This record gives sequence, structure tokens and C-alpha cells, in this order.
Amino acid sequence: MQDRKSCPLFVDFVRECTKEIVCLPQDTFDYCTTEKFTNCPFYLLIYKKVTGCEYMRKCPVYAQFKSGDFDKLIEITKQYCLFDKFLYCKRYALEKAGMKVPVELLPDGSTLNGSTS
Repeated sequence: MQDRKSCPLFVDFVRECTKEIVCLPQDTFDYCTTEKFTNCPFYLLIYKKVTGCEYMRKCPVYAQFKSGDFDKLIEITKQYCLFDKFLYCKRYALEKAGMKVPVELLPDGSTLNGSTS
């Protein structure tokens, strides 16, 4: 029986969500193994508890976050990627326009190195 305090996508120490979320950050195990998983945007998206951006599952921004930044990533995701909020995402706008999207571009138009476009 699955431990209710851990994510149902965390099976035998393997994150099954990586089959669907291409660029999952490495440092998420504290979310996978605790009740925090209920706040994980990937869990919410996969289990269809929320809707989100069509590009979220393969967005390279997620892989850019370093160890310990998952809380920040969750806030960005809630602010820009879930429900219809992706319509305010700079990455989404560029992608829809058929333009090249810089890997370091964050949804608010700033970059991981701190500059703003």
C-alpha cells in the first residue's frame, strides 16, 4: 500500500513523473517523500487537479533551477503556468509566435542571471 504521506508518483524510489515531465528539477525528493507533494505543480497537472500550459511538461526552465530552489519554482509555476495564467508568460508568447525562446528566460521576462527583457 502506498504511503499517504508521499507522492503516488514516487514508486520504489523512482519518480514516475519523469515519464511525463521532461525537465524535472533534481532536488524535489523532499516533496516526493512528504505531504508536500500535494503542492507540487507536476503532481497537480498529471492528476488533472489543475489545468496548465501546454508547454509545461517539456519546459526547459525547470531544469535550470538549482538544488533548494523548488519552492521558488512552485511559486513561479503557480503564478504563470497553471490554469490560464500561462497567457501572461513571456516564454509562452514567444513559443506561440514561433520565435526562439531563450532557455534562461523566465515567465515574467526576467532571466535566471537577473536581467530583464
